[in-house]
Amino acid sequence: TKPNRAYYREICATIGVDPWETMMVGDSWENDIDPADKLHMTTFWVAPDSAPNPAPLKATSRGTLAKLYECCQSGWLSSL
Repeated sequence: TKPNRAYYREICATIGVDPWETMMVGDSWENDIDPADKLHMTTFWVAPDSAPNPAPLKATSRGTLAKLYECCQSGWLSSL
C-alpha cells in the first residue's frame, strides 16, 4: 500500500508501463508525491497555493484539480 514504492511498481507492471511513463496525481505529499518522485514518475500535487512547500519541492507541478485540467487541455502532458 501507499507509500511503499513496491505498490507503485506493482501497478505499473499490471498495466504494462514503466513508472517514468506515468503520472501520479495526489493530495498527500508523503503518501503520493514523494514515493512517486523516487520512481521518476511525473507528479502533480493537488494543494492550494497557500500550502507550504516541503523541502525540497519535487512535484512536477502543483495546484488545484482545475489547474490540472487546464494543464492537460493546454498540451502540458505532451511536453513532459
